[in-house]
Amino acid sequence: MLGARSTVGVRDSAMSKDDPSARRRRDPDQALLDAREVVRRHLAGESVREIAAVLGLSATTVHRTIQDYRRAKREADRDAEQSAVLAKLGGVLHCEDVTSPAEIAELNDLEYYRLRHLALGHPVRELWH
Repeated sequence: MLGARSTVGVRDSAMSKDDPSARRRRDPDQALLDAREVVRRHLAGESVREIAAVLGLSATTVHRTIQDYRRAKREADRDAEQSAVLAKLGGVLHCEDVTSPAEIAELNDLEYYRLRHLALGHPVRELWH
């Protein structure tokens, strides 16, 4: 019993000190896809609770994602880096969504850069050449 309590105490202590190994981390790619979906659903008028339930995220995560989107949208005029965040989250054409060579010309700079760095076997890359 004492050993189990000590283990829990060590983990709790590490978490309180923001030890990166103590917390589960989400995959960054999945987090970005979730953020895009959260913003898309928010712009469609869904509530925070509805979005959280559908995507399997906490309401806090959904709320923070929406706050980040709103903040980036407000500050997009003042900061080019925020514009990149807005482009990643906002309603722009993403390189993964391209279905024809004509749509490649519509990509913004960030998405065109991402297109060039997709894996060679990716279906969108076949449209590019």
